[in-house]
Amino acid sequence: MQAYVIDASVAAKWVLPAAGEPFAAEAARLLDDLTASRATALVPELFWVEIAHVCWKSVQRGRIHAAQAAQGLETLRAVGLATVSVMPHLDDALALALAYRHAAYDCLYVALARALDAELVTADEALVRALGSRFALRWLGAL
Repeated sequence: MQAYVIDASVAAKWVLPAAGEPFAAEAARLLDDLTASRATALVPELFWVEIAHVCWKSVQRGRIHAAQAAQGLETLRAVGLATVSVMPHLDDALALALAYRHAAYDCLYVALARALDAELVTADEALVRALGSRFALRWLGAL
C-alpha cells in the first residue's frame, strides 16, 4: 500500500468548495483512495494548525461560513490521517530550508516524507519547483 505525506495545500481542497478550486477532482480521488484503504496518509502536527488557518481565512474572505469551517475540520478528523510529532524532524527541516532557501514549514513535510520513506503529495507548485527534482514530491496536478 502506498504511504503518502499529505500537506495542507491538498487537504484544503477536501474542506473547501470544489467550485473554483484547482485540482479538486485529483484531491477527491486521493481522498477516495485513503478512505478505501488503498493508500495511507501521514501528516505532521503542523498540518492541523495550517488547516485551521485555511478554514479561518476562508471564513474571513466569505468563501465559507463558520459552520462549514468546523465541519471541514471534523471531516478531516474522520479521514484518519496519522499525525506525527514534528520534533524529531525539525533539524532536518531546518537543514533543508537553509540548503534550498525554502520555507521551513514546507520543508518539514519534506523531512517527514524522507524519514518515513513516503511520497509527499502537494498542490504547492513553488515547493515542487524548489525541491521536486531532489526529493519524493508529487504535485497534485500530476496525480
